[in-house]
Amino acid sequence: MEQTAKIDLTRNKRWVTQMETYFDKADREKTGYLSLEMFEKWADNMRDLGKATAEEIQKVRETIRDFITAAGILPGKPVTKKGFVEGMSRLAHSELEKRRLSEPTLHEKMTNAMYDAIGIKDVVTVDDIKVFMKCVDMDPEGAVQYFAMADKKKKGKLPRNVLIDLEFEFWFKPEDESTKGMYGGTYQGGE
Repeated sequence: MEQTAKIDLTRNKRWVTQMETYFDKADREKTGYLSLEMFEKWADNMRDLGKATAEEIQKVRETIRDFITAAGILPGKPVTKKGFVEGMSRLAHSELEKRRLSEPTLHEKMTNAMYDAIGIKDVVTVDDIKVFMKCVDMDPEGAVQYFAMADKKKKGKLPRNVLIDLEFEFWFKPEDESTKGMYGGTYQGGE
């Protein structure tokens, strides 16, 4: 089967700005590094809600590890901002190829595991997204704009796959203008 051309998002200024701004916000202690262990704390945040089974939390840990290590952040080996951007570009290529082949992506597996762990079933509300964003150390106030971008018919509830797809587009398809300003514009940097 024919493979898509190698994708190098490090040449896309908007995407690089998103990744660099995400890095800066995720590096809460301003160490200049992100580590796998920092991302694995998301599972602890979800466990602390008290809604998940031990098996669900274990699945969250495994899917976070799969996703983050695919981005080049390995156990005990923190990455710099440059390494993070390059690793996310490699991950984007792989994820977009999986999408092209109609295979489940690491992003989809991880997000579904997290939604299960915090009790989000088939339908999602803006309050659910606020909880989700808090668990993944993002500003929950960005959930309002994120949800509104997807809830075009203003129903107040959406199938969870709609939100997962929108998030995928934001992180891996920067040319898609429909996601500009997602998360309240937090990761757009100086725009």
